[in-house]
Amino acid sequence: MPVRRLLGGFSALAGTMLVTQAIGFAALALASRELGPNYLGAANFATNITIYFAIPANFGLALLGMRDIAREPERAREIAGQILTLRLGIAIASAGTLAATAPLIAPNANTQALLPLAALAIPLDALSAEWVLLGCERRVATALARLAGQALYAVLIFTLLV
Repeated sequence: MPVRRLLGGFSALAGTMLVTQAIGFAALALASRELGPNYLGAANFATNITIYFAIPANFGLALLGMRDIAREPERAREIAGQILTLRLGIAIASAGTLAATAPLIAPNANTQALLPLAALAIPLDALSAEWVLLGCERRVATALARLAGQALYAVLIFTLLV
């Protein structure tokens, strides 16, 4: 791979990382002001529990798919379909488990109400095809997809909280 292409891809991904982190920080600052400590604490707890329940939906499947696509780019659609189907099935089971166990896990009513909503993020994350773009060595497209996702997140936070 030419150095110029490598540096271009790295620059796009690094720049996007800085911008998405700034957007995330601004969204968190807005959420903390609008929600207050009780609701923000419940939201953070629900988010962190959801991250644990999302682990089985990946189990390295994205990395495996990325590797396979890099080795055989002509099979990208086939590999992506198989991995996405498997990830989505596991994610739906994980999200269902989280929603069903919310009354047992949640320390308070606010968190119990938020856990099933947070569980919806698990299947949405499983549908992410960012790893396909990386496997196809499309770093700039990956950076733009990340930026678009974070911009959508910021719009949702602003719309829901303001």
